Amino acid sequence: MPPLLTDEGDMDVRLNRIVLPLIAAGLLGVAPAEAQFEKDWKSWYGQLGIGYSLPQADAGDAIEDDLWWSGAVAYYPGPWPVGILLELGYSNYDFRSDALEPIQPPEQRIVGDVTVWSLTANAVWSPRLGDSAGFYAAGGIGAYRLEGALSEPGVFSGIACEPSLWWCDPGMAPGDAIPASESTTEFGINLGVGVTFEVGLSSEVYLELRYHRIDTPEATELLPFIIGYRW
Repeated sequence: MPPLLTDEGDMDVRLNRIVLPLIAAGLLGVAPAEAQFEKDWKSWYGQLGIGYSLPQADAGDAIEDDLWWSGAVAYYPGPWPVGILLELGYSNYDFRSDALEPIQPPEQRIVGDVTVWSLTANAVWSPRLGDSAGFYAAGGIGAYRLEGALSEPGVFSGIACEPSLWWCDPGMAPGDAIPASESTTEFGINLGVGVTFEVGLSSEVYLELRYHRIDTPEATELLPFIIGYRW
């Protein structure tokens, strides 16, 4: 039987034949896996979110909690972690019954609501860590449109017409009278933080807490908690 190792040169040859293929196989197996999970950073992003808004301070005494809807586009110039976020928000709040109690008529019940539209321009800081989870901070200024109305349910008389029959008929029908309404557009600021969870190479789910302060005579403060999708 020939000797297994004749000298040091034979040992080096045998080690090279074993070690080098293992290293090559490892590189071939690991590199595609790393590339597979490498995040695809883009310049433009879109996002949609829905959340629950909690009115704060004086607003919390006047209106109920309700849903918050938002949509936005974000732009990141180059590889910078700072971008620009243009966002549109919508929410509608019912007046609290105890807030309306002082003006309730004796035999009727007045109800009301406030609709809030927001259009804001924000700076967003999001470190591009390349991990499956991340975080960000955002803040900016914008215009806020508030539309408030009081309505009084009742039964009203009128004339109903059916266009297809060319016929009109008087009758009674339930409905809402609008005894008062008011709208205004005001300046506001917002600040928020969020966390993100990657669901694709260039998409993620985010959870966000955002504070809005609207410059009404008595400041309107809103605190929506939002879950959304960014792509």
